[in-house]
Amino acid sequence: MDLSTHITAWQEREARPYRAHLLHVHVIAHTDEAGVWEPPTKVGLRRALAHRDQPDGEAREAEVRTALSHCIAQGVLREDSTISRLILAGSAADFTTTKTTEV
Repeated sequence: MDLSTHITAWQEREARPYRAHLLHVHVIAHTDEAGVWEPPTKVGLRRALAHRDQPDGEAREAEVRTALSHCIAQGVLREDSTISRLILAGSAADFTTTKTTEV
């Protein structure tokens, strides 16, 4: 079973999966050889992390940021990860020393 099939089956079984775990699985599924995933759009990421019962089919920005914070705290994503650049812990990607505020 590939990861996209696993993600779809998981979301069908559970109406409200733990977003941090879901984010981690999406990063693994989409990461490049350096361990980095740069989602093409923020709305795509918000849709990927949405729970089935969300009327607009998108996770709120705050919910995505919370999932990111949890992944960083749990050590699965590096602390320099942002919503637009998600980096697996232990990856070979260069560290970003300055954080930018996303609008």
